[in-house]
Amino acid sequence: DHGQAGNTNNGIRHASGRWIKLLHDAAILYPTCLERIHAVLRQVGDEHAVSVACCRSDTLSPTGGVLRRWTHSDGQPAAELVSSRYAVLAMYLQEDVGESLPSSLRISRDVVVSRHAWMPAREDFVSVVDTHWAIRLASIGDRLIINESLVGKRQEPESITGRITDTGIPVFIASTVDVVV
Repeated sequence: DHGQAGNTNNGIRHASGRWIKLLHDAAILYPTCLERIHAVLRQVGDEHAVSVACCRSDTLSPTGGVLRRWTHSDGQPAAELVSSRYAVLAMYLQEDVGESLPSSLRISRDVVVSRHAWMPAREDFVSVVDTHWAIRLASIGDRLIINESLVGKRQEPESITGRITDTGIPVFIASTVDVVV
């Protein structure tokens, strides 16, 4: 039982791909999620130092029904690239700079490892560890926002992401590495 941060960081340490796509227990990836994020990243190109790509998410009931569907605003581009210089300020000003939900993120493994940008294990944070981590990632690389709902998050009374045991982690890693690589 390493908690959400410990389990997330351990999964990233064991992954070998260039990009890490998280999938927490209360979330589902829509069928086109990985290919859409990859396609937009390809369009942006390697000249940009993207540390995280994020998509939008729908809120689902525990049985899978849609409680809240993300909607595209008029005039909102299909994707936006926010410089690390402005991303944190925009988050502080509560501008719409994408989501912090871990399952909506595709993270550069190189950025996490080389810049020691691991998910923080903060016992004093009850529910904002995800946002705290998103701010850290946004401060060290550009943030690519894909304005398309590619993830659904179930409203669950309890999450198991923080309770995976050491013996459960290899199964978790094996099931995600194939998707990540």
